[in-house]
Amino acid sequence: MTTINTGVVLRGVGSATGASSCSLGSYQWQQVSGTVNGYIANTYLKTISCGSTPTPPPTPPPVNPPPAGSYRGKGVDISQPCGNWQCIKDSGYTFAIPRIYQETGRVDPNGAASVRAAAAVGLATDVYVYPAGFQSNNGVQMATDVLNAIRGLPVGRVWLDIEGVGKSWPSSTASNQKLFKDLADTLVRGGKSVGVYTQGWQWNSIMGSSFTYGAQFPLWYAEYGQGPGHYTTTDGVCSYSGSTQSLASFSPFGGWTRAFAKQYNGDCSKCGCGTDANIVP
Repeated sequence: MTTINTGVVLRGVGSATGASSCSLGSYQWQQVSGTVNGYIANTYLKTISCGSTPTPPPTPPPVNPPPAGSYRGKGVDISQPCGNWQCIKDSGYTFAIPRIYQETGRVDPNGAASVRAAAAVGLATDVYVYPAGFQSNNGVQMATDVLNAIRGLPVGRVWLDIEGVGKSWPSSTASNQKLFKDLADTLVRGGKSVGVYTQGWQWNSIMGSSFTYGAQFPLWYAEYGQGPGHYTTTDGVCSYSGSTQSLASFSPFGGWTRAFAKQYNGDCSKCGCGTDANIVP
């Protein structure tokens, strides 16, 4: 059988030097070490067959979510699966925020699939966490579960949903503050941008009016058209008027002096999906 002198393939280099042999029309694997002509050689490399350069396997593109908060316009948040994301995109919505953690104390089993489906049609995607204040006081573990659930997903920001007075949170503001800080800090250490979804009276009741730790993060607040302090669904079809585009009615609380986003309609239906409707002016 004819053999030829070929050499080793260098990392990132299309030519090769150094002595090795391979059978005509075949490839062999060769163990190498050190450097060749100043280039670092891979530990195991494929030899060139008959003077040709082997084509390396394609590298999957990295998941690069849009920068947190880079979107503007209308968006939806959901807590249930949605089977019609293209319709939502075609209706003029620009972002989606599926739930990734449930108040029952577990990762939402539908969250990751919702993120992928929304991103697949071109929507910017964040997620929200409904902390389990009654179920667990371990914010570090909660955040770790969330980080594991969204690993590899195109998630720009993780929003912490602070609501449910007397339902999802105990009465101890000190305990609630610790859970919030542990949860937020662990997410930040894990490399994620954090935001807070809440309403003034909810935040003050759950965390205490003097607790301002959350104000370092962007605020997404709820106001359904009747003015500050109201939390009532305006209709069931995600209606939208010029007044809902403005954040001018925002009243400072918890250290926040301005808001990033507003939820202007709740428990409404869009394209057959149960959603809440939001605006980032």
